[in-house]
Amino acid sequence: VDALGKVTDRLEITKTHTWTEADFATWKALAERYGTGQTDLKTLRLIQGAGDNLDYLRVYVPKGSRITGLEGLELSALDTSEDLGYTVFAFPFGPVSAGQSKTVALTYELPFDLKTTPGDIYKFINQKQAGSEHITLSKSVAVSVRLKIVETYPESAPGAFTLYPTFQTPLDSNQIFLSDIASAY
Repeated sequence: VDALGKVTDRLEITKTHTWTEADFATWKALAERYGTGQTDLKTLRLIQGAGDNLDYLRVYVPKGSRITGLEGLELSALDTSEDLGYTVFAFPFGPVSAGQSKTVALTYELPFDLKTTPGDIYKFINQKQAGSEHITLSKSVAVSVRLKIVETYPESAPGAFTLYPTFQTPLDSNQIFLSDIASAY
């Protein structure tokens, strides 16, 4: 959040393809014992997850948000639209090969400013997608030296070397984070 209350968000998404040959050992033993029908072991490996992982992601942000930066993805691959009262940034993610990771980072400006005198609430709502598993959410808020974070929810004591903590939590439910931001003067 800059001194005038303009909010710029940065979203980093890192995917790691965790499949290993050890994951396939049980399936291979079953296939050797009972057979695979018309499917060969190479195809069975791919079905079980050995192949490249490719997704198409949709990120929902407040309506009117505008992309200001992109890393790990060509701008031409990004499709911006509107859905359900939100701006949607959609893009292909991958391929990610077994044992590898890939990160894409979106930087975007919100379509509104915070009123920092006397203070305003910055609200971040994260909604879990049905069926998604093994996801960790890390969230932090940084403000101009002319501003201060008066209170946060959920509450957290600042660390020894940081004024504003980073929240890290499993993404296993919908979550709301609030920061009360006011002028430091």
